[in-house]
Amino acid sequence: MKIVSINAGLPREVEWRGKIVRTSIFKEPMAGPVRVERLNVEGDRQSDLTVHGGVDKAVYAYPAEHYAFWRQELPSMDLPWGAFGENFTTEGLLESTIHIGDTLRIGSAEFVVTQPRMPCFKLAIRFDRETWDPLRPTGDGKGFPAKRPNRLLLGSGSGGRSHGWRHYHVDRSVRRCDYRR
Repeated sequence: MKIVSINAGLPREVEWRGKIVRTSIFKEPMAGPVRVERLNVEGDRQSDLTVHGGVDKAVYAYPAEHYAFWRQELPSMDLPWGAFGENFTTEGLLESTIHIGDTLRIGSAEFVVTQPRMPCFKLAIRFDRETWDPLRPTGDGKGFPAKRPNRLLLGSGSGGRSHGWRHYHVDRSVRRCDYRR
């Protein structure tokens, strides 16, 4: 597993469906070393702490491998790393291979996988769509707290992994929580 992009963004207000919505879905790749704090990535803030961020969801990771699917589904959209609101665009860290409770060492920082990220309407805002649900692939990424905050460099590779709930993959928990069923 390695980080291909570290992304951050600040809250902004946008108009959607005739209302003003505060969102932090718009992330941009960061350059150089980036500090990961206990509650977020340096330069990043969450807009609604009732559903994003906090101790259990300080960092959101999304696999670079999913971008190929989205580039086919959304051919007219520019999809730079961070387009799905993730702080870490990763390679080799798929929802089907990572478990709830896994501890990941990336560079000198440590993270614990706590839960999947369930997609919300702010992805529809980001991609200027009425809804996001019909386009959702099997993988939604995952959220995790910074167990041992530190600086990360772009391209940082995994320094190891210890397994949590070995038989409870992140993609399985997404299926169990799927509100559309």
